[in-house]
Amino acid sequence: MALKDRRPVGTVRLTLGHEKNYFPTFRMWNIDVDQVTFNFSKIAEISKLGIGKFENMKILIWLPMMKKVLQKSKQLGVNVWIFKTSNRVVHSIQHKFHTPVHTLPQRKDIQQNLDERETIKGLTRKYKMNPYYLDLNEIGDVTLTNCG
Repeated sequence: MALKDRRPVGTVRLTLGHEKNYFPTFRMWNIDVDQVTFNFSKIAEISKLGIGKFENMKILIWLPMMKKVLQKSKQLGVNVWIFKTSNRVVHSIQHKFHTPVHTLPQRKDIQQNLDERETIKGLTRKYKMNPYYLDLNEIGDVTLTNCG
């Protein structure tokens, strides 16, 4: 949780697990785990990322929060983050931080994953979210100078 004047201004959740069905992103998008090459015991899902209504300060809240999540991930031996987001956010990560973001391979949608995705239908419709992963070993420069 990010705080400003001891008040919450941002949150992020890091979910750990060792099985594909433990991660909401895998369940919601019917990820083709046969094509996933990373070790499931070394991944975490980034979710519940939210920042308050501080339009001109969002990056100043987001960046330190994500740096802490990165530090914690390294302490825990996590080397891959999975997440769902929009193409716009993916482009920002790739452009601002020179970090590749990879698309998770998907199987054809089935009713079970469509039902699971129903819980976030407003987000998926508004932001056209898709599943991605980021190899923490590929993270580029994450200084504030890249955030302009």
